[in-house]
Amino acid sequence: MTDLKEDHKHPFNSRLEEFRNHLNFKSKRAFYEYAKIDSSQFFRVVNGFQKPGFGFFEKLAIAFPNLNLSWFFTGEGEMNLNRLDSTERNILENYRKLPDEGKIGFEVQTNLYEREYLEHKELMGNIVYEAMNNENKYPLMSFNLSNRLQTLQNSRVRQHIAMQQKSFKLTELSLSELKSELKSQMDDNEEEIQKLISLDAEYIRQMHTETKTNEE
Repeated sequence: MTDLKEDHKHPFNSRLEEFRNHLNFKSKRAFYEYAKIDSSQFFRVVNGFQKPGFGFFEKLAIAFPNLNLSWFFTGEGEMNLNRLDSTERNILENYRKLPDEGKIGFEVQTNLYEREYLEHKELMGNIVYEAMNNENKYPLMSFNLSNRLQTLQNSRVRQHIAMQQKSFKLTELSLSELKSELKSQMDDNEEEIQKLISLDAEYIRQMHTETKTNEE
């Protein structure tokens, strides 16, 4: 049997508390529930009466992939494999606070952010090129074009969110039909985005005509 006095001196309890505080969990309960660790086992480790076993380490590794287990074992090296700055930690904390349906939107917008940024950058570059070379006879109003791109990108976000959400009121067949329709809408939206970014002559002409009609 393990000697409790000797076990009480093991360093894992202090490292576990250090790691929990580093992640800014509000309570011990929030931490062990997030990691799916049994509460009694957690407190035996934290209070120094039990050394963590393989199952304990496995759950930590799954719940916190950035935790450096080598540091946890030896106390040497960095706590995290990839250290997060304050901004990154805030993003992670905000994500954890969201309900499941909110996390879907967060993930979609995060995954699409770089793509949207590059699309906007390409559009602005093409507008500048057209203005310098005067190759398009229709006035290129960057504000209107940028707003149109933003509208199309917002539609794409909503479509991606809808594709990931599950409706339990729909039959398997109707759900398949809905996703097929969404996929078609997404394809049309992507095609329009590419026409806008490339300043497709016919697309710009139609947009210019629509703008004049709305102004009249």
